Amino acid sequence: MGSGPAIATPSRLQPVRRAAGWLIRRVAGSLLALAAVTIMVFLAFKAMPEDPAQIILGEMARPEAIADLREKLGLDRPLVTQYLEWVGGMLRGDLGRSWAGAALPVGELVGPALVNSLVLVALGSLFAIPLAVLLGVLTALWRNSLFDHLADYTLLGMSSIPEFAKGIFLVLLLSIGLFNLLPAAAMIPPGELPLWYPAQIALPVLVLVLSALPYLTRLVRSSMIDALNSEYVQMARLKGVSEARILFRHALPNTAAPVIQGAALSTALMLGGSVVIENLFRYPGVGALMTDAMTSRDLPLVQAVIVSFAACYMVINLIADVLILYANPQYRSAR
Repeated sequence: MGSGPAIATPSRLQPVRRAAGWLIRRVAGSLLALAAVTIMVFLAFKAMPEDPAQIILGEMARPEAIADLREKLGLDRPLVTQYLEWVGGMLRGDLGRSWAGAALPVGELVGPALVNSLVLVALGSLFAIPLAVLLGVLTALWRNSLFDHLADYTLLGMSSIPEFAKGIFLVLLLSIGLFNLLPAAAMIPPGELPLWYPAQIALPVLVLVLSALPYLTRLVRSSMIDALNSEYVQMARLKGVSEARILFRHALPNTAAPVIQGAALSTALMLGGSVVIENLFRYPGVGALMTDAMTSRDLPLVQAVIVSFAACYMVINLIADVLILYANPQYRSAR
């Protein structure tokens, strides 16, 4: 008689249940952390000495006009009421209106800029992560060799140079100096996706890659060395398993968790570093948007950008947690 379908036993489902419970707790913790960020951002801006109504109307505004605007904006209400209205508006997709220019909805300003920044960070990660894995594996396999030492010193030097200095050097080298290959500024038309302008975004992406590469490469190298020196790899060598099979079947899968976590951290740092890079290359992302908003004291726009950054950080970390969870052999065997 043919055997029927395999039935999941309670012991087989237990790792999945533990993983689901852990993931639910991580999501709840991220939401609480995001709520804490909104409270800190709200209180920080409320603690500013300037009156928002005075900022909007200017220094020469009459006291009656300032009082009317404060009432219209709800600034005369209790702080708890103002906070709940602000958070409730964000949950409904209403981020308020900009205080500068034509008083456009903040969502219409932040949305396209955030997409542009995420495209820039995604391209940086797309190139930096595979290159770091390749360099980390090679330096681990050839550790203490001339190649390993040269790579180590080069990466150490790269990590000590700030992003803006890397950007200026690349502009001098590839745009207005020795080679005239790439534009020095990312002149992307409004409303256009940066992917359609590869030459314009090449330098910002290259700066992000060079900034993330040192940390990721050294992390992959150390994880790979630990895996290659582990007992299960030594046992595989004693059994006559080839070095290529050891590398791809034993060493690399067991370095997945730290590499994924490091890649998530590097991606989050890229998003934060994009503030400097976007201003350097005039790239139309949230970094440049926040700088302009700070200059014009556009507080609703600055608040929306900060909360968007925090939400992106938490989403990136949650994705990394899910990938690490899936890379766990115990969880995979229970599926």
